[in-house]
Amino acid sequence: MVCSADFSQPPCSEDHTLKEYGLRQYTSQTRRIVVKYLIIYFSFSGNNRLLAEYLATQIGCDFCPVVEKKRRTGVTILLDTLFRREPKIQPLEHSVSDYDHIILVAPIWDAKLAHPMKTLIKQEKAALTSYSFISLCGYERPQQQESITQELLSLSGRLPSTVCQLRICDLFPLEKRNDVPTISRYHVTRDDLIQFASQIAEFLRAHPLPSPAATDLGIASSGDDLLA
Repeated sequence: MVCSADFSQPPCSEDHTLKEYGLRQYTSQTRRIVVKYLIIYFSFSGNNRLLAEYLATQIGCDFCPVVEKKRRTGVTILLDTLFRREPKIQPLEHSVSDYDHIILVAPIWDAKLAHPMKTLIKQEKAALTSYSFISLCGYERPQQQESITQELLSLSGRLPSTVCQLRICDLFPLEKRNDVPTISRYHVTRDDLIQFASQIAEFLRAHPLPSPAATDLGIASSGDDLLA
């Protein structure tokens, strides 16, 4: 599936749905830019799968999971972290090189990317010419945003267009935001995602236009006209 935008028409009127925060779709009678997005996600608890599916529904794009060859447990997460192991993953359902921009969705473990997503980024490094990252994570440690951004740069060789962390702890009352066991076991709902609407909006606005299309039509690659 593709997302299309027409730069000859003014934006449609605002409303308060998450879809209006995300990609606007314009009718076009002149020239069109067709932008292909793919969402690739890894999820252990199901939270980031829900986020990926929700984003794909709102944007209207393809999505696919990172699937490990062996079943993951809490113990393997610990061992991978301690010994810096790289899990083996199965081939993706889609070819990354067929898309203009990739949205990566995965949890953050111990202030680092989930290990299966690391493997995916290394394997697809050459094709990840334009990408961004978003996560449903429990907490955000000091300097975690910078740390995750640097890790993505190190793995892919390119900076992401944007990095967004949706903190599950923010869904809880102040007095419960330090309850690590409860927050770690929490399963996010679609209603919970609505509470992150403004953050998701900011994440989507930061997406660039694909460079070839922007260059051909003489359009700045900030993405402001494509993403509302």
